[in-house]
Amino acid sequence: MPCDLHRWPFHRPLLRHDPGREWWPRTTWQRPAVPPEYWLSPHSLAWASGTLYVDDGTPHRTAGVSPYQRDTALLARWVNCHSVQLMSISMGADDAVVNEEHEETRPLAGLPGADRTLLARAPLELAIVEVRFAGARNLPDDAGLQMRERLGAAGLHLTRLEPRQTQRVNLTPGVAPTVEVGTNGWLLANPDGTTQVTLLPEAAVFQTAAYHRWSVSMRPSLEAVLAAVGELATPPVVIRIGLRYVNRFIDPAAATVAAWKGRIDERFLGPICHPHLGDLVKGSQQQVDLAFSDNQGAILRHGPFVDERSGRSVSYLLDIDCYDSTPSNFNVTELANRAEVLNRTAASLFQSVITEDYRHQLQSDGQTDEETTSASEGALR
Repeated sequence: MPCDLHRWPFHRPLLRHDPGREWWPRTTWQRPAVPPEYWLSPHSLAWASGTLYVDDGTPHRTAGVSPYQRDTALLARWVNCHSVQLMSISMGADDAVVNEEHEETRPLAGLPGADRTLLARAPLELAIVEVRFAGARNLPDDAGLQMRERLGAAGLHLTRLEPRQTQRVNLTPGVAPTVEVGTNGWLLANPDGTTQVTLLPEAAVFQTAAYHRWSVSMRPSLEAVLAAVGELATPPVVIRIGLRYVNRFIDPAAATVAAWKGRIDERFLGPICHPHLGDLVKGSQQQVDLAFSDNQGAILRHGPFVDERSGRSVSYLLDIDCYDSTPSNFNVTELANRAEVLNRTAASLFQSVITEDYRHQLQSDGQTDEETTSASEGALR
């Protein structure tokens, strides 16, 4: 039967090599987080006889050989056709993906890849992806209705529909400010407003407060939105892609900013670590601008603050905004791939800001998956 090797039902095993043997998966785990029926067995690759396709499209007959021969042959073939260093292979109970770092989806600027274990206590509050374009034709009068219909057909059901207008305030010395009303657009949202799409002639925005992981909560919806935009506005040129994750770390017991020492990397804490001023700091907000290339970068806004929503305890904000302003043609798949690179970049930045010990605390009872729940993991991972 045709099967996708990128969806083998593994849970965090690593491939190892024993002298005199083929590559084979070991059957030990550090943190089993899925039912035993999903655990790897020596013959877990051999579901049925027939033809199994590796992802280079080459068919491999599986009938007439032993399970061990079939397993090792397929693994060896996979190793040969990829010619890369093998990393971990992970799964969730509903989804399994080989954790291979593809060249086209690695974090920007050579940043280290992120640990992709989902956070059991994810701090992500909001995930936003925006695509700006130029040269699009005017939206039809019923663009909102057409967008809602197309998104619904793709499985994204947004029943609320509201008109939107952009406004620009013009400030000129010696002249009273004027407000210029921009082009019309539409806001679509689900009943509780946790998922929204904004459509304007020059931009499309998808945002959600119900983030689980990139492959489930963001990419399918982004592709559906972009496909609808391509039909309604036909933009010839994309001028910017932005991906933003707003994380809010909460600890009701944090009475002072010092509570975040040991959780946030001290190089980001700044004056909080000062021997004389640290105890006097009540709040601190910092912006860090990062340039990955001439057209790619990120903005980190972060710091502790007195959180009224958490009983006036001290929470910590980490707002990660990654962008790619490289001009390109409008292509749904390519744009989604570029946004995924930003997601991987945001996840790497997220894990660079918090300490490793704190990350493990947030991951406690989490399950391994193909991306974090931050920064993606709502890096707004």
